[in-house]
Amino acid sequence: MLRIQSSADLECERAVPEWVCEALKRAPWVVIRRSPVKDGRIPVGVRGAGRTQRFAAYLPIHCVKETVTPVQLAVQARWRAYAHGADSQAFAQLEVIADYYNRAGIRWGPTGSIGFELASGASTVHPRSDIDLAIYLPQRVERKTLTAWNTFNHQCSVKIDALLETPAGACSLSEFVRQEESTILLRTMNGPALVKCPWTP
Repeated sequence: MLRIQSSADLECERAVPEWVCEALKRAPWVVIRRSPVKDGRIPVGVRGAGRTQRFAAYLPIHCVKETVTPVQLAVQARWRAYAHGADSQAFAQLEVIADYYNRAGIRWGPTGSIGFELASGASTVHPRSDIDLAIYLPQRVERKTLTAWNTFNHQCSVKIDALLETPAGACSLSEFVRQEESTILLRTMNGPALVKCPWTP
């Protein structure tokens, strides 16, 4: 996630909606989209109040004021001192998740609404929020290990949507475990692709 000055930093082909300006006044943070950087401009997205409010734009690199990654959020464990943590099942569950994945010795971090709130301080999480996770795997991991991770996720009290981030792209952990012999959808910098192995471009 990237902190910016205001909506005036964004570059796009169409007019910026009013809700985008208001959202960035409340929390001047954008999320990097999975797309190539173009002429020194980073592909970003703006989050609004609901799922229907998403806006794609580009951000000149020199306009970035601060960068926060999911891995940094996991290392800092900001949820422990978070004001709403005691009232949110999602924040409470993060401590259990952190213990499990930290013991597994992998790089991981919260994304989605819970990651956005931890980074920006803007209220985006509600008591029934899901938890989105990114699990960074530069090298191939055995299916039985991934199956164990997926089983743990399903046993949590909050719904978890985990993405495996590989050098080739990203795919759903639960889908990969399910699709043992067939192809899987891989999200790449150049768009979606069907692959048999998420570590193979």
